[in-house]
Amino acid sequence: KCIAVRNSVLDLHGVPRKNWVRLGATAYWGNSSITLDEPVDWEPGYEITLGSTEFDMRQTEELTVDYVSPDGLTVHLTRELHYTHFGGGWTSDDGVYNVHEYSAPVGLLTRNVVVQGDDENTNKEQFGAQIVLTNSIGDLDNKILTESNRIIGRFSNIEVRRAGQGLKLGKYPIHFHMVGSVPWSYVKNCTVHHLFNRAIAVHGVNDLRVHGNVVHDTRGHAIFLEDGTE
Repeated sequence: KCIAVRNSVLDLHGVPRKNWVRLGATAYWGNSSITLDEPVDWEPGYEITLGSTEFDMRQTEELTVDYVSPDGLTVHLTRELHYTHFGGGWTSDDGVYNVHEYSAPVGLLTRNVVVQGDDENTNKEQFGAQIVLTNSIGDLDNKILTESNRIIGRFSNIEVRRAGQGLKLGKYPIHFHMVGSVPWSYVKNCTVHHLFNRAIAVHGVNDLRVHGNVVHDTRGHAIFLEDGTE
């Protein structure tokens, strides 16, 4: 279950969509709609994730869009919320301080280009898909490539799900491995979810752009700098 790339270029691109916003107002349990701080272009049937604002990560909810208001700021859902999620930020009693970030994140899960593990065995065996871009100096060598852009991976607006392989070293959903400087490569505005081993691994890599991605339901670090020197 692997898309493996050496000395090549891999381009995967989906339709651009608003990928990530915050709640514009608190959404209370029992509500069947949420108000956002920025307009979205989501369609009926899209799946989204609404983050917990408590200390319990299990209050994160997976939801399905029923329809979106014409201004894009209100998302109507196919079911009621099970938990309350704070939104609109926090303001001190005297009005001096405002923390906009104290609002639940809302991320888009559904994209039109999908890389995924199979339905039958992936969950049972924790053996999901992976995209790996790796060096090719030699089978017995593991040195970082010294020539820039020897390998190019460009991913935008795609969905990677049921991915990564549990308890297996180096088996990550999106993995740039020992490829050196790759300023022509990027992972942006993608959704990576329902994972068994991290999400985006960056190992022995410089100049890779990782921006605006949504990671949901993963085991281990989400965006992982393997040696810490990247």
